[in-house]
Amino acid sequence: MRSTRLPVVVVLVGTLGVLLLTIVIGAFASRVPWTHLPELLAEPSSRAALGVTLRTGAVALAVDLVLGIPMALLLSRSWPGARVARVIVLLPMAMPPVVAGLVLLTAFSPNGVLGPSLQAVGIDIAFRPTAVVLAQVLVSLPFVVLTLESALRLRDTDAERAAATLGAGPGQVLWRVTLPQLRPAILQAAALAAARILGEFGATLTFAGSREGTTRTLPLEIYLQREVDSDATLALGMALLLVAAVVVLPFSLATGSEKSTRPQSDSPDDDARPIPQPAPGAASGTASGADSGTESGAGSGTGSGAGSGAAVGVGSGAAPACDRDETGLATQAASEGVGVEAEGAIAARGWESAVRIDPGACVAVMGPNGAGKSTLAGVLTGAVRLDSGRVVVGDRVLSGEGRDVPTHRRGVVLLSQAPALFSHLSVLDNVAFAPSVAGANRATAREQARRELAAVGAGHLSGRHPRQISGGQAARVALARALAADPAVLVLDEPFAALDVRARSELRAVLRAALDSRGTTTILITHDLLDALALAPRTVLVEDGVAAPAADTQELAAHPPSAFAAEIAGLNLISGIAEPRGDGTVTVSAGGIEVVGLPADSAGGSPGDSAGGSPAGSPGGTTDGTAGTPFRGPATAVFGLDAVTLSRSDPLGSARTSLVGAVRSIAPHGALIEVRLGLDGSGSLRALVTPGALADLDMQVGDTLVASVKATQVAVQPRAGD
Repeated sequence: MRSTRLPVVVVLVGTLGVLLLTIVIGAFASRVPWTHLPELLAEPSSRAALGVTLRTGAVALAVDLVLGIPMALLLSRSWPGARVARVIVLLPMAMPPVVAGLVLLTAFSPNGVLGPSLQAVGIDIAFRPTAVVLAQVLVSLPFVVLTLESALRLRDTDAERAAATLGAGPGQVLWRVTLPQLRPAILQAAALAAARILGEFGATLTFAGSREGTTRTLPLEIYLQREVDSDATLALGMALLLVAAVVVLPFSLATGSEKSTRPQSDSPDDDARPIPQPAPGAASGTASGADSGTESGAGSGTGSGAGSGAAVGVGSGAAPACDRDETGLATQAASEGVGVEAEGAIAARGWESAVRIDPGACVAVMGPNGAGKSTLAGVLTGAVRLDSGRVVVGDRVLSGEGRDVPTHRRGVVLLSQAPALFSHLSVLDNVAFAPSVAGANRATAREQARRELAAVGAGHLSGRHPRQISGGQAARVALARALAADPAVLVLDEPFAALDVRARSELRAVLRAALDSRGTTTILITHDLLDALALAPRTVLVEDGVAAPAADTQELAAHPPSAFAAEIAGLNLISGIAEPRGDGTVTVSAGGIEVVGLPADSAGGSPGDSAGGSPAGSPGGTTDGTAGTPFRGPATAVFGLDAVTLSRSDPLGSARTSLVGAVRSIAPHGALIEVRLGLDGSGSLRALVTPGALADLDMQVGDTLVASVKATQVAVQPRAGD
């Protein structure tokens, strides 16, 4: 992909700067006595100065990297005193070189603060090669720290967090993930430090003196020759430039070679590899049912609710696995696995939850942005600490009761919407990462990685690097890597959010097949009800930091308990007070508007039927337990998006409900158009129209329209909790 063009003025000014440097260096080169250069450089004093420069410079650069990398890692974190420490580290950059030499003299000279103590144990620094190294380190170390700290602050830490959940301890994360990904920055820092070391003059002269063959570096030799022989000065100056080029150029070339390879296209040949099916007798699933619906709808399917897969608060049900029925929707079966219990509170986030998940269960966690879903994931992985409460996986207490097990020892693997693949490793070695940190040798880890890649239909990608694969392929590889860790608990945090419709459907099928063959307890955090219908028999709704009791996923789609649940189910929900009308219908009054419908189980089909996207089934019962009996009291009116007819004025017909609202948004919804109307004092209402109807109405955002709904399309049910 071509990069964006720069403004002309930037190109002109940048070119001018390059020309200026070229002219200056060229002018210097034109005065160098090239014919006498070899004999001038062969002088004993020149060779001695060059030797001292290279020897001390190599040691100083090594010291810079050994000290600078840990210092940068430390300063990139937030801790008390970090700002003061940063000022101290960077202060030598602001010192004149002579002052830097005086600082070293004050500390290490025989009459300095530390000098006598060092001499007492036989260490003499001043006017020795060690003094040259110290001077070079003092002036060059800040360049290493500043360059690496900036890179560390700008880096994406997703890969490090992923490595920790895969079982890598802090040392393994540092050596196998952080430092390899910092390689370009380390090379750049080394190049800057080497250049500064080669040019160091003032601090060396002040602290180490100028002894030929001992402390006299090439810059000092140039300074001395300047008063004696101009030709020798020019020759030595050119020699220093050439040495700098030879030393710095490899670092620069290595940094420049760190280029991103253009990802492969999402062609069928790349992404649509066959997914191995479970062996006969194993849990099976198909791509039908929930995945056969459009991405914008809630999915379709029939069947009764699956049994208990999770409990919120006290109590639990049977232990379901991620099996499917003949429709491809999630059902339950006995399986092995570990139970999960997470209960507690985090005051700063307003988060409070008590979630219990049975062994081997597939449970979806849904809620609006900021509701606390990802906080739950962080609590389970150890990234977020509870103020009170505990986290238990199986029979292990991970948090609470005086324990706080680190992330890499929890056995809880997190797979987020960002694949967070390790860019410095091949696809095969990415997947082999977890087995290798667990102690498997290279051959064993790679063999397991090949099996996991084949299981998700990505075996053909093993030789590529993350930069060479598409988003859908990266998601498959990330799933294979997570499964290779053999986690006790798999947490999927919006794993499909960054994918397009086709890649999302494929990965959903891949994940379903993978979970069908394992007993892994799985928590799926998602905004998409289709994900929950396809993968999880039970769903926990989280709103305002509080988890509601777990519900059957298909039942939740048919009977949304809240406005958010209705939205993800592709339904409209209006809460108010129900009042019987005397003709078998019920009026729900809310904030000055009225919606007329039939008591639940009397409506013509379920709201999901009219929405064309939610599971079929009875929308619910009544307060007295008699199906279809009109009632009064707190209630919700539920109806589908395509049950709403839009017009510019009150239409002629039998619709009992007419609501006036202003158009808030117009957005694609599969092959149709979703129109959201704002209702005075009662939130909003959504409708589906065809592109032709949109053109006929000639609507724009802000226009006032009338929304009409027939009573037979509205199911009125008692409001949960009232």
